[in-house]
Amino acid sequence: MHIVSKRAIALFRTANNAGSSDTERNNASAALLAYCAKHNIDLAYIVGAVERDSLTPTEQRKRDRETARATRPASDDVAAAKRANAETAAKPGNGAKPEQAAKPEKPSKPADTSKADEYAKRVELVGQLRASVATLYNGPSLAVRSNPKRVAASVYADLFANPKHRTTLQRVSERDESALFLIIKRGERNGSFDPVHLNLDSGIFSRLASIGYIASDGPGAYLLTPDALKHARNAAKRAA
Repeated sequence: MHIVSKRAIALFRTANNAGSSDTERNNASAALLAYCAKHNIDLAYIVGAVERDSLTPTEQRKRDRETARATRPASDDVAAAKRANAETAAKPGNGAKPEQAAKPEKPSKPADTSKADEYAKRVELVGQLRASVATLYNGPSLAVRSNPKRVAASVYADLFANPKHRTTLQRVSERDESALFLIIKRGERNGSFDPVHLNLDSGIFSRLASIGYIASDGPGAYLLTPDALKHARNAAKRAA
């Protein structure tokens, strides 16, 4: 079993702490991935270590007592009584059954690490997406969220139908342009994109929708309009 350091536990908590800043969460996620790679350890072990580390002293003592009871050997009196019963049952006329061979134990199932693997891949993807938008805008609150947890598709659908964050064509910011740049870089060539996959900031999505830069491309999918594509390509030239 791998021994997970307190630093790895702290990094995991910072990466998933909504109270931390985007920079803190992003740096913690990157450091956690580096730790896993350096020590050849699966993220699932760190998740388990965090759960154990979260136990209160009372909960930990209770778990220790349960473990001790489960592993405590039978007392001498109990063992002697079992031997006496076995000897009595083995005498002629007592209907003792022939000893049966012990059933083979079923092989234990390997631990399911699919969720941990999926989370690690998502963290890596979000880091790449944030690096992309940072080439054009690297100020506070990037166009890609640092939290790897996906925003529900319904949130983007509601903002597309009724944008809450608005701007004008004359006030499109570098932060808005970094999102346009990301969409043509990581989306389809025709400007089609999935904001959930790109972990796009919902406020920026709303701003772009408010100026008619986003059109529907089917359920849960969106498309940059021709004007938006032109703007995005100009932004990409500046980022090159």
